[in-house]
Amino acid sequence: MLKAGFIYPDAPPPNAHFTPPTSYIPPTKWPLIKATYEFINKYLRESLPRMTPNRYIVAGPADTWAIGDTNREYLIYALHGGVITLGLPKSEGTFVARWFNPSSGSICQMKEPIVTGRRVAIAPPRGKDSGQDWVLWIVRLSDKDMELNNQATFPVCTAQSPSSSFSAVRHKISSPECFRHDIGATLKINFQPKGLLPPEGYLEDNGKIFDTRHGLRFGWLTDHSDRMIQRRQSAPIRRVPDVRLETICDARREAVWELEVENGDYLVKITAGDLIYPSYCSVEVEGVTFWDARCLYTNEFATLKRRVTVSDGRMTVIAQGGEEHSTKICSITIIAVAAP
Repeated sequence: MLKAGFIYPDAPPPNAHFTPPTSYIPPTKWPLIKATYEFINKYLRESLPRMTPNRYIVAGPADTWAIGDTNREYLIYALHGGVITLGLPKSEGTFVARWFNPSSGSICQMKEPIVTGRRVAIAPPRGKDSGQDWVLWIVRLSDKDMELNNQATFPVCTAQSPSSSFSAVRHKISSPECFRHDIGATLKINFQPKGLLPPEGYLEDNGKIFDTRHGLRFGWLTDHSDRMIQRRQSAPIRRVPDVRLETICDARREAVWELEVENGDYLVKITAGDLIYPSYCSVEVEGVTFWDARCLYTNEFATLKRRVTVSDGRMTVIAQGGEEHSTKICSITIIAVAAP
Protein backbone atom coordinates (compact mmCIF):
# COMPACT_ATOMS: atom_id res chain seq x y z
CA MET A 1 0.00 0.00 0.00
CA LEU A 2 2.85 2.40 0.74
CA LYS A 3 4.84 3.62 -2.23
CA ALA A 4 8.61 3.45 -2.06
CA GLY A 5 11.24 6.00 -2.97
CA PHE A 6 11.10 8.53 -0.16
CA ILE A 7 14.11 10.84 0.15
CA TYR A 8 14.83 12.77 3.31
CA PRO A 9 16.29 16.18 2.40
CA ASP A 10 18.50 16.19 5.49
CA ALA A 11 19.88 12.65 4.97
CA PRO A 12 23.69 12.75 5.33
CA PRO A 13 26.11 10.89 3.07
CA PRO A 14 27.52 7.65 4.49
CA ASN A 15 29.97 8.07 7.40
CA ALA A 16 29.50 11.84 7.44
CA HIS A 17 28.95 13.82 10.61
CA PHE A 18 25.25 14.38 11.12
CA THR A 19 23.58 17.11 13.16
CA PRO A 20 19.95 16.25 13.87
CA PRO A 21 17.48 18.88 12.68
CA THR A 22 15.82 21.03 15.33
CA SER A 23 12.36 20.17 14.00
CA TYR A 24 10.82 17.29 12.09
CA ILE A 25 11.27 17.46 8.31
CA PRO A 26 8.87 15.22 6.38
CA PRO A 27 10.06 13.19 3.39
CA THR A 28 10.09 15.07 0.11
CA LYS A 29 7.49 12.62 -1.25
CA TRP A 30 5.24 12.74 1.81
CA PRO A 31 2.15 13.67 -0.30
CA LEU A 32 2.37 10.24 -1.98
CA ILE A 33 1.60 8.42 1.27
CA LYS A 34 -0.40 11.08 3.09
CA ALA A 35 -3.80 9.68 2.03
CA THR A 36 -2.83 6.11 2.96
CA TYR A 37 -1.36 7.20 6.29
CA GLU A 38 -4.54 9.07 7.21
CA PHE A 39 -6.71 6.12 6.11
CA ILE A 40 -4.75 3.70 8.32
CA ASN A 41 -4.60 6.12 11.23
CA LYS A 42 -8.33 6.79 11.16
CA TYR A 43 -9.80 3.35 10.44
CA LEU A 44 -7.16 0.62 10.93
CA ARG A 45 -5.05 1.56 13.96
CA GLU A 46 -6.34 -1.36 16.02
CA SER A 47 -7.15 -3.97 13.38
CA LEU A 48 -4.12 -3.72 11.04
CA PRO A 49 -1.62 -5.27 13.52
CA ARG A 50 -3.88 -8.35 13.77
CA MET A 51 -3.94 -8.97 10.03
CA THR A 52 -1.88 -11.70 8.37
CA PRO A 53 -1.45 -12.73 4.71
CA ASN A 54 -4.66 -14.23 3.30
CA ARG A 55 -3.80 -14.81 -0.36
CA TYR A 56 -6.17 -17.77 -0.58
CA ILE A 57 -9.29 -15.54 -0.45
CA VAL A 58 -8.64 -13.71 -3.70
CA ALA A 59 -8.11 -14.58 -7.35
CA GLY A 60 -7.33 -11.42 -9.25
CA PRO A 61 -4.93 -9.87 -11.70
CA ALA A 62 -1.18 -10.03 -11.19
CA ASP A 63 0.18 -7.91 -8.35
CA THR A 64 -2.86 -8.42 -6.12
CA TRP A 65 -2.29 -9.10 -2.42
CA ALA A 66 -4.57 -9.74 0.55
CA ILE A 67 -4.23 -9.56 4.33
CA GLY A 68 -6.91 -10.03 6.92
CA ASP A 69 -8.15 -10.79 10.38
CA THR A 70 -10.23 -13.91 9.65
CA ASN A 71 -13.98 -13.41 9.88
CA ARG A 72 -13.54 -9.76 10.88
CA GLU A 73 -11.78 -7.56 8.36
CA TYR A 74 -9.75 -7.81 5.15
CA LEU A 75 -7.64 -5.56 2.92
CA ILE A 76 -6.98 -6.46 -0.72
CA TYR A 77 -4.50 -4.33 -2.65
CA ALA A 78 -4.59 -4.38 -6.46
CA LEU A 79 -1.53 -2.59 -7.81
CA HIS A 80 -2.98 -2.15 -11.28
CA GLY A 81 -6.70 -2.33 -10.49
CA GLY A 82 -8.83 -4.81 -12.39
CA VAL A 83 -11.58 -7.24 -11.41
CA ILE A 84 -11.02 -9.06 -8.13
CA THR A 85 -12.63 -12.47 -7.56
CA LEU A 86 -13.26 -12.91 -3.87
CA GLY A 87 -14.19 -15.91 -1.73
CA LEU A 88 -14.30 -16.09 2.08
CA PRO A 89 -14.50 -19.85 2.80
CA LYS A 90 -13.44 -19.48 6.45
CA SER A 91 -15.75 -16.58 7.27
CA GLU A 92 -19.39 -16.35 8.25
CA GLY A 93 -21.87 -13.53 8.04
CA THR A 94 -22.29 -10.46 5.85
CA PHE A 95 -19.51 -8.03 4.94
CA VAL A 96 -19.55 -4.41 3.80
CA ALA A 97 -17.04 -3.65 1.03
CA ARG A 98 -15.49 -0.25 0.37
CA TRP A 99 -12.95 0.92 -2.21
CA PHE A 100 -10.11 3.17 -1.05
CA ASN A 101 -8.15 5.26 -3.56
CA PRO A 102 -4.53 5.57 -2.28
CA SER A 103 -3.87 8.57 -4.54
CA SER A 104 -6.81 10.76 -3.63
CA GLY A 105 -7.84 9.30 -0.27
CA SER A 106 -11.45 8.91 -1.38
CA ILE A 107 -13.57 6.02 -0.04
CA CYS A 108 -16.76 4.72 -1.59
CA GLN A 109 -18.99 1.91 -0.44
CA MET A 110 -20.39 -0.87 -2.59
CA LYS A 111 -24.16 -0.84 -2.78
CA GLU A 112 -24.59 -4.56 -2.18
CA PRO A 113 -23.01 -6.35 0.82
CA ILE A 114 -20.86 -9.46 0.39
CA VAL A 115 -22.46 -12.66 1.67
CA THR A 116 -20.07 -15.47 2.59
CA GLY A 117 -20.42 -18.94 1.14
CA ARG A 118 -20.23 -17.86 -2.49
CA ARG A 119 -17.65 -16.31 -4.78
CA VAL A 120 -18.14 -12.85 -6.23
CA ALA A 121 -16.35 -10.78 -8.86
CA ILE A 122 -15.83 -7.15 -7.86
CA ALA A 123 -14.66 -4.32 -10.10
CA PRO A 124 -13.27 -0.97 -8.90
CA PRO A 125 -15.36 2.18 -9.39
CA ARG A 126 -15.78 3.58 -12.85
CA GLY A 127 -13.80 6.60 -13.88
CA LYS A 128 -10.41 7.77 -15.05
CA ASP A 129 -8.70 6.09 -12.08
CA SER A 130 -10.21 2.62 -12.60
CA GLY A 131 -6.87 1.24 -13.90
CA GLN A 132 -4.77 2.61 -11.07
CA ASP A 133 -3.96 0.92 -7.76
CA TRP A 134 -6.92 0.37 -5.43
CA VAL A 135 -7.55 -1.07 -1.98
CA LEU A 136 -10.66 -3.14 -1.31
CA TRP A 137 -11.55 -2.81 2.38
CA ILE A 138 -13.98 -5.44 3.70
CA VAL A 139 -15.51 -5.31 7.18
CA ARG A 140 -17.96 -7.80 8.70
CA LEU A 141 -21.23 -6.22 9.78
CA SER A 142 -20.69 -5.75 13.49
CA ASP A 143 -20.46 -3.15 16.20
CA LYS A 144 -17.33 -1.77 14.55
CA ASP A 145 -19.10 -1.29 11.26
CA MET A 146 -21.98 0.45 12.98
CA GLU A 147 -19.41 2.73 14.59
CA LEU A 148 -17.83 3.43 11.19
CA ASN A 149 -21.20 4.34 9.75
CA ASN A 150 -21.67 6.79 12.59
CA GLN A 151 -18.28 8.37 11.93
CA ALA A 152 -18.73 8.95 8.22
CA THR A 153 -21.21 8.43 5.44
CA PHE A 154 -19.36 6.96 2.48
CA PRO A 155 -20.72 7.62 -1.02
CA VAL A 156 -21.95 4.62 -2.99
CA CYS A 157 -19.52 3.38 -5.65
CA THR A 158 -20.42 3.47 -9.30
CA ALA A 159 -19.00 0.05 -10.11
CA GLN A 160 -18.35 -1.58 -13.43
CA SER A 161 -20.12 -4.76 -14.43
CA PRO A 162 -17.25 -7.24 -14.17
CA SER A 163 -16.59 -9.79 -16.84
CA SER A 164 -14.89 -12.65 -15.07
CA SER A 165 -14.61 -16.39 -15.45
CA PHE A 166 -16.00 -16.71 -11.92
CA SER A 167 -18.74 -14.10 -11.97
CA ALA A 168 -21.50 -16.31 -13.40
CA VAL A 169 -20.77 -19.53 -11.57
CA ARG A 170 -23.16 -19.20 -8.62
CA HIS A 171 -26.42 -19.59 -10.49
CA LYS A 172 -29.15 -22.18 -10.95
CA ILE A 173 -28.60 -22.73 -14.68
CA SER A 174 -25.77 -25.17 -15.35
CA SER A 175 -23.00 -24.32 -17.80
CA PRO A 176 -21.90 -26.83 -20.47
CA GLU A 177 -18.73 -27.55 -18.46
CA CYS A 178 -20.65 -28.45 -15.30
CA PHE A 179 -20.37 -31.97 -13.84
CA ARG A 180 -23.92 -33.33 -14.16
CA HIS A 181 -25.85 -34.74 -11.25
CA ASP A 182 -26.86 -37.94 -13.01
CA ILE A 183 -27.25 -40.63 -10.35
CA GLY A 184 -24.16 -42.83 -10.43
CA ALA A 185 -22.08 -40.41 -12.52
CA THR A 186 -18.48 -40.70 -11.33
CA LEU A 187 -15.49 -38.38 -11.65
CA LYS A 188 -11.99 -39.39 -10.57
CA ILE A 189 -9.17 -36.85 -10.35
CA ASN A 190 -5.53 -37.55 -9.52
CA PHE A 191 -3.28 -34.74 -8.28
CA GLN A 192 0.05 -35.00 -10.09
CA PRO A 193 2.83 -33.02 -11.82
CA LYS A 194 2.39 -32.00 -15.42
CA GLY A 195 3.68 -34.45 -18.02
CA LEU A 196 2.73 -37.71 -16.29
CA LEU A 197 0.09 -40.09 -17.55
CA PRO A 198 -2.82 -40.23 -15.09
CA PRO A 199 -4.01 -43.57 -13.67
CA GLU A 200 -6.55 -45.39 -15.80
CA GLY A 201 -10.00 -43.88 -15.43
CA TYR A 202 -8.69 -40.64 -13.85
CA LEU A 203 -8.31 -37.06 -15.04
CA GLU A 204 -5.17 -35.27 -13.94
CA ASP A 205 -5.05 -32.04 -11.95
CA ASN A 206 -1.71 -30.28 -12.36
CA GLY A 207 -2.35 -27.50 -9.83
CA LYS A 208 -3.65 -24.88 -12.24
CA ILE A 209 -6.02 -22.05 -11.38
CA PHE A 210 -9.75 -22.82 -11.71
CA ASP A 211 -10.62 -22.97 -15.41
CA THR A 212 -12.08 -25.22 -18.10
CA ARG A 213 -10.13 -28.40 -18.82
CA HIS A 214 -11.16 -31.89 -19.95
CA GLY A 215 -14.63 -30.47 -20.64
CA LEU A 216 -15.16 -29.54 -16.98
CA ARG A 217 -14.47 -26.50 -14.82
CA PHE A 218 -12.21 -27.18 -11.86
CA GLY A 219 -8.99 -26.08 -10.24
CA TRP A 220 -7.37 -24.13 -7.43
CA LEU A 221 -8.06 -20.67 -6.08
CA THR A 222 -4.29 -20.07 -6.06
CA ASP A 223 -1.81 -21.77 -8.39
CA HIS A 224 -0.53 -25.08 -6.98
CA SER A 225 1.48 -26.30 -9.98
CA ASP A 226 4.71 -26.08 -7.96
CA ARG A 227 3.13 -28.15 -5.17
CA MET A 228 2.44 -31.22 -7.34
CA ILE A 229 5.02 -33.87 -6.45
CA GLN A 230 5.98 -37.34 -7.64
CA ARG A 231 7.52 -39.59 -4.97
CA ARG A 232 10.01 -42.34 -5.79
CA GLN A 233 9.87 -45.58 -3.82
CA SER A 234 13.11 -46.83 -2.30
CA ALA A 235 14.13 -49.42 0.28
CA PRO A 236 12.95 -50.21 2.88
CA ILE A 237 9.59 -49.15 1.44
CA ARG A 238 7.86 -52.17 -0.09
CA ARG A 239 4.56 -51.29 -1.68
CA VAL A 240 2.99 -52.32 -4.97
CA PRO A 241 3.70 -49.42 -7.35
CA ASP A 242 0.62 -47.23 -7.61
CA VAL A 243 0.79 -43.82 -9.29
CA ARG A 244 -2.23 -42.73 -7.25
CA LEU A 245 -0.07 -42.91 -4.10
CA GLU A 246 3.20 -41.79 -5.68
CA THR A 247 1.77 -38.43 -6.84
CA ILE A 248 0.46 -35.88 -4.36
CA CYS A 249 -0.48 -32.25 -3.87
CA ASP A 250 1.36 -30.74 -0.91
CA ALA A 251 -1.30 -28.14 -0.14
CA ARG A 252 -0.49 -24.54 0.62
CA ARG A 253 -1.92 -22.86 3.69
CA GLU A 254 -5.71 -22.52 3.39
CA ALA A 255 -5.70 -24.20 -0.03
CA VAL A 256 -9.03 -24.17 -1.90
CA TRP A 257 -9.91 -26.52 -4.79
CA GLU A 258 -13.29 -26.36 -6.53
CA LEU A 259 -15.31 -28.22 -9.14
CA GLU A 260 -18.35 -26.77 -10.89
CA VAL A 261 -21.24 -29.19 -10.38
CA GLU A 262 -24.99 -29.32 -10.55
CA ASN A 263 -26.60 -28.88 -7.17
CA GLY A 264 -27.37 -32.10 -5.32
CA ASP A 265 -25.90 -34.80 -3.09
CA TYR A 266 -22.52 -36.39 -3.79
CA LEU A 267 -20.42 -39.14 -2.27
CA VAL A 268 -16.85 -37.85 -2.05
CA LYS A 269 -13.82 -40.10 -1.47
CA ILE A 270 -10.42 -38.55 -0.74
CA THR A 271 -7.08 -40.29 -0.28
CA ALA A 272 -4.29 -38.50 1.61
CA GLY A 273 -0.76 -39.38 2.69
CA ASP A 274 2.88 -39.45 1.59
CA LEU A 275 5.30 -42.25 0.72
CA ILE A 276 8.37 -40.42 2.00
CA TYR A 277 7.33 -37.95 4.71
CA PRO A 278 4.79 -37.85 7.53
CA SER A 279 1.79 -35.57 7.10
CA TYR A 280 -0.70 -33.78 9.32
CA CYS A 281 -3.95 -33.63 7.39
CA SER A 282 -6.94 -31.33 7.72
CA VAL A 283 -9.54 -31.46 4.93
CA GLU A 284 -13.17 -30.44 4.61
CA VAL A 285 -15.61 -30.54 1.70
CA GLU A 286 -18.66 -28.31 1.64
CA GLY A 287 -18.30 -27.83 5.38
CA VAL A 288 -18.07 -31.59 6.07
CA THR A 289 -14.88 -32.51 7.93
CA PHE A 290 -12.84 -35.41 6.55
CA TRP A 291 -9.79 -35.03 8.82
CA ASP A 292 -8.93 -32.52 11.51
CA ALA A 293 -5.18 -32.55 12.15
CA ARG A 294 -4.95 -36.29 11.43
CA CYS A 295 -1.36 -37.49 11.79
CA LEU A 296 -0.20 -39.89 9.08
CA TYR A 297 3.22 -41.49 9.35
CA THR A 298 5.65 -42.08 6.49
CA ASN A 299 4.13 -44.43 3.90
CA GLU A 300 0.76 -44.28 5.68
CA PHE A 301 -2.38 -43.34 3.77
CA ALA A 302 -5.95 -42.62 4.73
CA THR A 303 -9.07 -42.84 2.58
CA LEU A 304 -12.44 -41.52 3.68
CA LYS A 305 -15.88 -41.28 2.08
CA ARG A 306 -18.39 -38.63 3.10
CA ARG A 307 -21.74 -37.51 1.70
CA VAL A 308 -21.93 -33.79 0.96
CA THR A 309 -24.62 -31.50 -0.42
CA VAL A 310 -23.87 -28.77 -2.95
CA SER A 311 -26.34 -25.90 -3.20
CA ASP A 312 -24.30 -23.12 -4.83
CA GLY A 313 -22.97 -24.71 -8.03
CA ARG A 314 -19.45 -25.38 -6.68
CA MET A 315 -18.04 -28.29 -4.72
CA THR A 316 -15.43 -26.67 -2.47
CA VAL A 317 -12.52 -28.57 -0.91
CA ILE A 318 -10.46 -26.74 1.73
CA ALA A 319 -7.11 -28.19 2.83
CA GLN A 320 -4.99 -26.75 5.63
CA GLY A 321 -1.41 -26.80 4.41
CA GLY A 322 1.82 -24.98 5.22
CA GLU A 323 4.10 -25.52 8.20
CA GLU A 324 1.52 -26.28 10.91
CA HIS A 325 -0.45 -28.65 8.67
CA SER A 326 1.12 -30.71 5.91
CA THR A 327 -1.94 -31.98 4.10
CA LYS A 328 -0.96 -34.24 1.20
CA ILE A 329 -3.90 -35.04 -1.09
CA CYS A 330 -3.43 -37.90 -3.55
CA SER A 331 -6.77 -38.18 -5.33
CA ILE A 332 -10.46 -37.41 -5.14
CA THR A 333 -13.47 -39.38 -6.42
CA ILE A 334 -16.90 -37.77 -6.76
CA ILE A 335 -20.11 -39.78 -7.29
CA ALA A 336 -23.57 -38.26 -7.80
CA VAL A 337 -26.08 -39.88 -5.44
CA ALA A 338 -29.78 -39.55 -4.71
CA ALA A 339 -30.99 -37.50 -1.79
CA PRO A 340 -31.37 -39.55 1.41
